[in-house]
Amino acid sequence: MKSLFEQFGGTYRKENVYVIPNLEMPGIANFEIGIYGQLHLKYLQEYHKLNYINLLTSGSLNGYLSDIDRQIRK
Repeated sequence: MKSLFEQFGGTYRKENVYVIPNLEMPGIANFEIGIYGQLHLKYLQEYHKLNYINLLTSGSLNGYLSDIDRQIRK
């Protein structure tokens, strides 16, 4: 019987006596986040936690902060 992880295409590797799932991070582009992006990050973390968590878990936080920084610098 396959686990739910295996049913969705996941694989495992064996290290010593442990069976560890093979997990990979999605390709995350390298974004430059300036001071305004960093300030907006702190703002999201303090006052808009749900938006921050949604951006973080979807993998789009760095792109979003980079866009904010670029828009302000224009």
